[in-house]
Amino acid sequence: MLFLFFILAANLFADDDEKLKLAVMEFEDRSGTLSEKTLSDATEYIRSAFVASNKFIVIAKERQEKVMIAEMKKESYKLCNDKNCQIPLGQALSADTILRTTINSLGGVYVITSELIDLAKEATVVGAKQNFDGSEPSLVSALDKIAEQISGTQIRHNDEAAKTPEPVKSENIEEKTEENEKIKAEEEQRKRSEERQKDAEEKQKFKDELNQAGRKTRIAVATTTLVAGVAAGVVSGISFYSMNEWKKKRSNYYQQYLDSNIDKEDDFRKQVNRADKKRKTFMIVGGVTAGVGAALIATGVVLYSIKLKGEKEVQQKYNLSFGADPAAGTLQFALNW
Repeated sequence: MLFLFFILAANLFADDDEKLKLAVMEFEDRSGTLSEKTLSDATEYIRSAFVASNKFIVIAKERQEKVMIAEMKKESYKLCNDKNCQIPLGQALSADTILRTTINSLGGVYVITSELIDLAKEATVVGAKQNFDGSEPSLVSALDKIAEQISGTQIRHNDEAAKTPEPVKSENIEEKTEENEKIKAEEEQRKRSEERQKDAEEKQKFKDELNQAGRKTRIAVATTTLVAGVAAGVVSGISFYSMNEWKKKRSNYYQQYLDSNIDKEDDFRKQVNRADKKRKTFMIVGGVTAGVGAALIATGVVLYSIKLKGEKEVQQKYNLSFGADPAAGTLQFALNW
């Protein structure tokens, strides 16, 4: 009897050694219509089906999550739903095979596909495919059939759910697609609005720091200097115009003096001298104001063009292109975020 007991125990352990270690991966919903809860429940359902088949050593979900966090350095196990992530995860779990499952939607019919991947070969060894109508009972029936096909073990399932799924009405799919597109558009618009707001805040912050560094005072002085230079130029122009007018008057007075009688000689001489004085006065004023105006305008242009030390530091801090347009009297700058 004791001998028979050891033989039975040895056979049991031999069976376990022959079983493949299987890691059941989270479903990948490419249709984008199923909830996270439904996907999670479906993953657990097919995991329990493979456990019940007694054909595999199924790795527990808790262990997969621990390895995912510790080895793969991911924030969430549920984020690992593509092949490039799931194969390394299965290898980190020391599994022999992994079960990958994807869900697609085509023509109003949902298609669920599962494949058993040999990690040593990184190749699919067994696959199965079933259609369902998008409802949970139909999904359960499809999962049962997939588990049967891959494990070769009969799975008991609901007869009603096993009926051939009817295509989902195209109107429902169109509504879901439009709703998803609307949500996506609103999200993109929100992101663009946040980016514009951030950009405006950064630009305002840059301007404030630039003004604190002396830009506002420098521009004010430069503007005042330019205005004063232009005003001096206007005065110079008026003075030269007046000088020319008095020059014409002097010529008229002198001609009248030559044509006049001896009795009026003194009066005309006084008028000529007065015209000479006026002409010389306006000539001096025009010359001085012209020189002062030119100097003021040149000073204003220089003040617009130079940058104070504090402004240069702010410019380097914000990594921007900066320049001046003296002709337009404006500063030109662009922030490079």
